[in-house]
Amino acid sequence: GRIQASIRPHLCSDFESIIEEGSAYLMENLLVGDLDWKFKLAKHKYTLSLVRATKLTKLDIDIIPKVYFDFVMFAEIL
Repeated sequence: GRIQASIRPHLCSDFESIIEEGSAYLMENLLVGDLDWKFKLAKHKYTLSLVRATKLTKLDIDIIPKVYFDFVMFAEIL
């Protein structure tokens, strides 16, 4: 399944030259928390938060889809 991840605004510059959209990464040293946000990007009960100590290693694998859509009925959004 999918899981939502976020980076605090003050840390974005630490990761923007590392993270490439559509790529997969092995992530170490990150925080896992309950996803209790009103608007969720994934149907997972947890969220990942990247921190200054987070280490990312790019993976060369092709089994993870680069594009993923999870369509829902309008009533589920409202």
